[in-house]
Amino acid sequence: MKIVRAELTRVRLRLHTPLATARGLTDAREGVLLALTSESALVGHGETLPLAGFSEESPSRAFETLSGLARVLIGREIEELEALLDMVETLAPEAPTTRAAVDVALFDLAARAQGVGVAELLARPERPRAQVEVNALVYAGKPEVAAREALAAVAEGYRTIKLKVGALALDLDEARVAAVRDAIGSETKIRLDANGGWKEQDAEQAIARFAPYRIEFLEQPVDARNLGGLARLSAGSPIPIAADEALAGGYAFDEIFSRDAASVLVLKPTVLGGLRVSQRVAGRARRAGWGVVVTSALDSAVGLAAALQLAAALPGPHLAAGLATGALLDWDLATPPLPKNGMLSVPDGPGIGVAPLHDCLARCALGITEEITA
Repeated sequence: MKIVRAELTRVRLRLHTPLATARGLTDAREGVLLALTSESALVGHGETLPLAGFSEESPSRAFETLSGLARVLIGREIEELEALLDMVETLAPEAPTTRAAVDVALFDLAARAQGVGVAELLARPERPRAQVEVNALVYAGKPEVAAREALAAVAEGYRTIKLKVGALALDLDEARVAAVRDAIGSETKIRLDANGGWKEQDAEQAIARFAPYRIEFLEQPVDARNLGGLARLSAGSPIPIAADEALAGGYAFDEIFSRDAASVLVLKPTVLGGLRVSQRVAGRARRAGWGVVVTSALDSAVGLAAALQLAAALPGPHLAAGLATGALLDWDLATPPLPKNGMLSVPDGPGIGVAPLHDCLARCALGITEEITA
């Protein structure tokens, strides 16, 4: 079944409320939506939304790269999925966020051609999960407000709470963590994410302060480029250390594993280059005895649905995924997967299970769609 058309649409998606991290505020996501159409009129979608701190690509550069990649896909058979993915990796080795758009669109189209979900395609010969547990993200800077938000999340069925740290003073961050732990009790897990906001010495102090609160793991305590510091912290920390930004682009995989720089990997498919590379890294982490968490990168419903399919396909043991982000956008490309009782259900339909809605895309689009055919 040949790919006969590609459509590229620049999009901008605003968040309801700017998200504060140690890297600053994020108030919108901008990039490109890709649609690949087969000769039988099936359509697969993917997106590239470069995110500061995780990607050196820009929306404009991503559009140019994606346009070039789309042109070489026209006329190719979707049944050649592995060969097409190999080709894309060869042609755009330094553009993982853009490659992810092609990877997801190809998986979406290939799964639709077979009438199955992407999770089933990825999990073969095993069966994927029908539901994926997710964590709740608590934003509040005031301890008492954070405690109320966490308690409300537990009442909604969440069993894991995530707090961003590193953007505020350590005393305040500790007060927030203490208030949340006191509110939710000992059974609910707490995980923390510093987004690379500390120097190594400051991270050591923070770890010592947080350790009494029984933290599941701490994401990216130091800058992504400081793999030596990450490894030293991981070796001596009473809290498991997770690598997140350090994985961006896939350039440091080997060094992270060789240094034992973490014991948990946070996988963002839209950052790492797509579903195939994320699945391969997850397998390597499992063989090393490390934990794996699939998360979004503030993706649209398209990227979020793709990440959910990956999370459902991976074998256990399972940590709560960071995919309860569908309500963060003020306007999305489609209706995103939304959690119920702390769980996301994998869509029953073929492919990634969602497709952009015309009215939604029209509202988010920046300019006209570029169409590429033979």
